[in-house]
Amino acid sequence: MRNQSMLLQKTKLLRVKIKSKILPIITGIIVFSLIVATCIPRGVYAADFDMEISRIYSVDSSEQTLLHIQEKRVIKNNSRTHYIPSSSKETFIIQNFKEGLEEDELEIKKSSIEVTNQYGIDLTYTIKQENNDIFVEVNYSSDLYTGSTQTFILEYDSNELIEKLGKVTNIYIPGLNQDYEEITNSTNEDGSTTSTQILYTTALEVPNSLGEQAFTLPKPYKTSESLGKTTFEFKTSDIIGKTVWQQIGTEQIYHFKITQPTAETDHFIPDQLNFLSKNTYTLVLPREYAETNQKVFFSNISPKPQKIRIDNEGNVLAEFLVDATKKANIVVEGYITTSLNSSNNRNNIPSDKTLSDLSEYSEMSKYLKPSEYWESENEEIVAKARELAGTETNILEILKTDYEFIVDSIDYDNFKYGSQNDRKGALETLRGGDSVCMEYSDLLIALLRAQDIPARAAYGYGYDPTQQPENQESHQWVQAWIPDYGWLTLDPTWGETGRQFIGRDLDHALWYVAGKHPDEPSPLEVTTTSIEFELDPSMIEITAIEEIPTEGGLQTLDELIDEIGSSSSTTEKVSRLIQTTAIGKALIILTPVCSLILIIMFLIGVFSRIARRPRTQRPTESPTSNRDPQIS
Repeated sequence: MRNQSMLLQKTKLLRVKIKSKILPIITGIIVFSLIVATCIPRGVYAADFDMEISRIYSVDSSEQTLLHIQEKRVIKNNSRTHYIPSSSKETFIIQNFKEGLEEDELEIKKSSIEVTNQYGIDLTYTIKQENNDIFVEVNYSSDLYTGSTQTFILEYDSNELIEKLGKVTNIYIPGLNQDYEEITNSTNEDGSTTSTQILYTTALEVPNSLGEQAFTLPKPYKTSESLGKTTFEFKTSDIIGKTVWQQIGTEQIYHFKITQPTAETDHFIPDQLNFLSKNTYTLVLPREYAETNQKVFFSNISPKPQKIRIDNEGNVLAEFLVDATKKANIVVEGYITTSLNSSNNRNNIPSDKTLSDLSEYSEMSKYLKPSEYWESENEEIVAKARELAGTETNILEILKTDYEFIVDSIDYDNFKYGSQNDRKGALETLRGGDSVCMEYSDLLIALLRAQDIPARAAYGYGYDPTQQPENQESHQWVQAWIPDYGWLTLDPTWGETGRQFIGRDLDHALWYVAGKHPDEPSPLEVTTTSIEFELDPSMIEITAIEEIPTEGGLQTLDELIDEIGSSSSTTEKVSRLIQTTAIGKALIILTPVCSLILIIMFLIGVFSRIARRPRTQRPTESPTSNRDPQIS
């Protein structure tokens, strides 16, 4: 994901050197002025030009899906040798925060543009559009000579910087570019150099009626209330390379639907005997999680699973027995709720825990071991981990340092995300190259484990504000373990948006975690007797909603486990063995054949015995014979 922070807008100023016939006459005055200038406190007239930029982002009270932006620029000429002619233009660039912004969203910005001076008088401007960026060029009303100022006020509306998702509202303010400098130098057409001092102030105004604030990042240096609004002001140093992110709302609801296509793998058994041929599909279902009070409710599961079990990481695995003689779908549907309250807000993350505190928890040592893709004992990984930690022992500070390093040193690769998404692992990621969320996470896990901080991978849904809702995808992030807190969420990929994503939020829905190996548990496993068949991946739909429908019954995870059970009876195990294994299929095929052979052999034996049975013969006695009968 690209860094979407607003680039520092460098005003295009044409600075013209003053030429005058009376210049030699005033040389003495200039010399005197320079002497006086040495007595002026440092900072005054430090640059040829001063540009004060004030940015105010206001949530529309009546239309709470719009953000009104006002950018005010006051330009003052401090130079005694240069001026800005009236033929110059002041250029504002309205950049996009989201990828693939729709034309109607761009039109909202363009149609609402207004440019005035400090007196509210409209100024002449032109609009150009390049790659969805909007350029607003404003004419100077007059020459800007020494000691004079000109004011430009740009105002427009945007619906991409404020989003209502379910029960939560997110507001974003693009920060300043990473290479922002307060003093900039420019070379003029005549070869001379002039300097400009650029000073920013940034504020967010939010109506109190919008709801309870969950958090604001970075933390504002000043907060005030007036006329039903709260104003948050931010230091320039705090928003360099960072996006302001405010989340309003303390709970979220997600509707999810898992559709798993099942394949036709048995072409031998007829439909009439399909009960004899089955495949087993094991799916990972969304789990419950303490950090955000995540709960799971099921509204529909078809077919019912044969067994549900919880592994040693707390993941939920459901086992389905399906017909192997035809195609079908497994469907699991339900809701996920998450919430933040005073007991689990971001401010409750322990800030005093050190590495020495971890020594008391020997059971967490399994989360320090190396694994494929998490090469925490590799010498390059270890060296970088030691370099980043330095002499720091505070766990939270080490986490922040690692996080910032990864965000600054890795570039998100949209091509890899879209086509060639092969896992690289932590070591190759450290060495450079294309990366997506799993590379960000794998490297952070390896670094943390090399620093003796327990870490594991988390998988699920993470809302990306730079992407359209229909383009949201499954996601991976990191959890680090802190004493007296538990597993703490860190999402270094989202750092590319300028947000420092450390701690609880309502934009993540956890599906499962992996501590031993990134591929354990597998999100999908199939047991079948087929040698070759095409396995279709699960299709997962997840959407933030405002309320759970009241109609229809819901089952909690515990209720579902109680109903289905976490183990199988001996009869069920034997039945599943017969239905889903090669040995079972062999028995199915051989049993009737063997039975028929036995019957035939039995019949042959019976007829053979009948054929070999001895017989007694008696001669016919003549009525006139006087001889005794003979027995043969």
